[in-house]
Amino acid sequence: MAWTENPDDPQAQQLDKFKGGALTVLHEASQQLDQVTGLEPHLSAVQRGMQAFLRFNFGAKGEKVRSARDAAARLAKRSDVKYLEPKSPPISPLGIAKSVRIYVLGPPRDAAMLGLTERQSEMYGLGTADGWPIARALGNAFSINKKTLLTGDDATAPFDTPEGSDLSGVRSKTARSSTNERVRTTAQFVYDFYDGPAEISQAAKKRLKEQQSPDPNERDQSWRRIDHDWLGVSADLAIQLDDRTNNSSLVFAFEFLDTKRIMLFVGDAQVGNWLSWQNVSWANDDTTIPDLLARTIFYKVGHHGSRNATLKQHGLELMTSPDLSAFIPTNEKDALKVKWGEMPFKTILEDLEKRTSQRVIRADDPWIGQPASKPKFDVPSGAVLALQHDEKKGLWVELDIA
Repeated sequence: MAWTENPDDPQAQQLDKFKGGALTVLHEASQQLDQVTGLEPHLSAVQRGMQAFLRFNFGAKGEKVRSARDAAARLAKRSDVKYLEPKSPPISPLGIAKSVRIYVLGPPRDAAMLGLTERQSEMYGLGTADGWPIARALGNAFSINKKTLLTGDDATAPFDTPEGSDLSGVRSKTARSSTNERVRTTAQFVYDFYDGPAEISQAAKKRLKEQQSPDPNERDQSWRRIDHDWLGVSADLAIQLDDRTNNSSLVFAFEFLDTKRIMLFVGDAQVGNWLSWQNVSWANDDTTIPDLLARTIFYKVGHHGSRNATLKQHGLELMTSPDLSAFIPTNEKDALKVKWGEMPFKTILEDLEKRTSQRVIRADDPWIGQPASKPKFDVPSGAVLALQHDEKKGLWVELDIA
């Protein structure tokens, strides 16, 4: 496992704390959205996305999926569980030590690299990145609602406490008749232009139609309300949490000692993980990252081919072997269905096909489930010596690589 999974590692414990806190906040946001009827389209999309995200991160009984990590560790002897990081020496597996050597490239120790998901010069697309303050702001808001945090103690609030009024207070009928002019004026304004009745009387509708000067209180102000819009920011937090989890992926380069060829498995590593490799070196081994990438003949494409999970200048452009092939575990239709965006990213796919002479296999390639169909490349070709696939259901592809 990666060092990020080590329950005894202080930095891993801190990362777990951040992730656990964010998941708790997102769970609360999802529960609040589930209780609202008649959500407008944007919040409905957020609600669906949150449900999918949380199903992935929580088990059937509500336990966090990270408990699966602990269960796996318990199945092995403690001495057999290894927590790896880039400074770990290359691994020579028992029984095949003379044939295979494994280099650990990631995840990084640098906290900044763990959170880095964008760098324009290295990406095939553009974007922006935010930090963890969203989790704190959402958490504070929920705590205020539960009366476990005072409004004045919320350091993430947009205004100082004296500059605002408690909404539940100014929405009450007594506030509109208060002897305090400030409270009364504020309460009346909120009622007239925000909190007025959702339905207006037939007499009021008639007066409005006749262009008389009706009492503004008789207007339906429900369209102005944004009571639940603040929960929409939870979508940004979910994306950030997913990005940071992806950057903690364990990354392996398998070297076959007889041919010196490399098979690269990057998991879901994103920009920060990739960039951190540039500073990796191993004791008593003069192998470099550019050297490993140049000898790569099989690349398991990162994170379903998303735009920030395959680097350009320090990644794909260094994979110069004429025998390079790539596999993308992706299903474009499902990715769009759950609002994951463009997966695989078109520009990355085009560059991969160019650099591999079209030796790119996708999990959703239609030929996989068709008996008479073949991929776009001939077999054998490059490092691909043979290929078999599930001709009936299209569930698997088997490659012989050398």
